[in-house]
Amino acid sequence: MSDFKDLQTAAGGFDYNKAVAVLKAKGITAPTDDLAMTMLPKDSDDYKKWWAEHQQRADMAVTNDWFKRSKADFLHRGSIYSEKGVLDHNFDQHKTGLTVEENKVRNAAVAMAYRIAIKHEKFNATLTGLPGRGKTFMAVSILNYIHDNAKPALSCMFVSIAKMSQWELQASTSDDQTKKDQVTKLEQRCEMVDVLVLDDFGSESVFNTSDKRKTASEFTQKWMFRMIDARAGKTTIVTTNLSGERLKMAYDGKLISRLISKDPNNTIDFTGIKDHRNRPTQTGLEV
Repeated sequence: MSDFKDLQTAAGGFDYNKAVAVLKAKGITAPTDDLAMTMLPKDSDDYKKWWAEHQQRADMAVTNDWFKRSKADFLHRGSIYSEKGVLDHNFDQHKTGLTVEENKVRNAAVAMAYRIAIKHEKFNATLTGLPGRGKTFMAVSILNYIHDNAKPALSCMFVSIAKMSQWELQASTSDDQTKKDQVTKLEQRCEMVDVLVLDDFGSESVFNTSDKRKTASEFTQKWMFRMIDARAGKTTIVTTNLSGERLKMAYDGKLISRLISKDPNNTIDFTGIKDHRNRPTQTGLEV
């Protein structure tokens, strides 16, 4: 290591470029950047910054490897939900005794699932309507159809916005690094998955007494911005009880424009569907 004894600069810093040059002169073909950084004083700001970035890259590599191996069963292993049995829904449970409006919605959902699983289309979609109309049921049915029929396999993930926002808030206000790391990994999975359902978009909004509106909290919008940016070119399906105007009141307009499709072919409207809450499904859930 005598070749590295003169790497300290006159100002007391570390001559990173010289370290890289020394390594290359020795014929070292390994990542010289990382090797040079390991020579930094461990208590220096430069070293701490490099180590944090190095760990982040390592975590992402592990996550990517896990993701590839788990793709076939990602729906059940990676989803975020609070209601037991929510992932059991499928189109076969909802094909007889339907009203005209219900049949129209089902056909639209089946067609959407077919476009994603068989035709390999990628787009943002919205399932919109009043609470209790079956939006979650249809969104999960779409995921299960894709999970069972897509070739090559597509990874699917269901995320309760309310649950995810709760975890994000807890991590942002906690000193527990483990909790923060868990949320970071969840965000990474949301970003990587082929088909993502964001369920009950708008339910996490909080009351803002200054303007008498329901407004999503700042930290919620920040993590959603990060996720949507990372998901460019992938399929994201949103279920929401809010109308277009209500969504614009609750969220930043840029977020809405990126997430909510303006294409009528990518929107399923549950208007005219009766409330299912007093009519349990075969799984015993209210949807």
